Amino acid sequence: MESVTRPSLAEQQVLRIVDRHFGCAPSKVEEVLDGWFSCIYRLKMLDGTELILKVAPSKTVQLLRYESNAMTTEVESMQLIRERTDFPVPRIFCHDVSHAIIPHDYFIAEALAGVALNRVREQMEESKQDKVDRQVGLHLRQLHEIHGEGFGAFSGPLHASMPEAFRWLVFDLGCDAEEFSVPDVFEGLTLAHAHADALSEVKQPSLVH
Repeated sequence: MESVTRPSLAEQQVLRIVDRHFGCAPSKVEEVLDGWFSCIYRLKMLDGTELILKVAPSKTVQLLRYESNAMTTEVESMQLIRERTDFPVPRIFCHDVSHAIIPHDYFIAEALAGVALNRVREQMEESKQDKVDRQVGLHLRQLHEIHGEGFGAFSGPLHASMPEAFRWLVFDLGCDAEEFSVPDVFEGLTLAHAHADALSEVKQPSLVH
């Protein structure tokens, strides 16, 4: 199955991007096939350093409203998390929105060691799964202790209450459904909108994923 949002770069384009920001070429370029929204390349430099190049969808691709500027949100949120927690969050070396080389936003970050949990979880002993889950929980607790000035998406706009922010999210989803001709969701969205006040007990805006 092909993704309508995920771009694909020629190796020469990847080499030009790396040369623009680092003044040299990687010794190895490997596409990472995980994910459907953006494309990712793992780069190995001559000194052994490993980097990640992540490329956003083209601006000509129609996205859902909450997906717009997703890469900028990702970069800014990772930088905030690095500053405010001890998460193992990769360092961002560059974030380029100039489209000088390719018609896409992209960023280059350090590559973290490890494998995706969903690939190995079933092979792990239950005690190790519990240990990992506990560590993830501790990380998320730190994440939720990062508070904002209002409720809503990281990129804005912010709202005075959680119900108000949720209603705007539902409204945007309804607009997307209409534009993409997906009428079957309107009943569910109407119901969600009607019960938004159930979220009024949430008083503190916190960073969540």
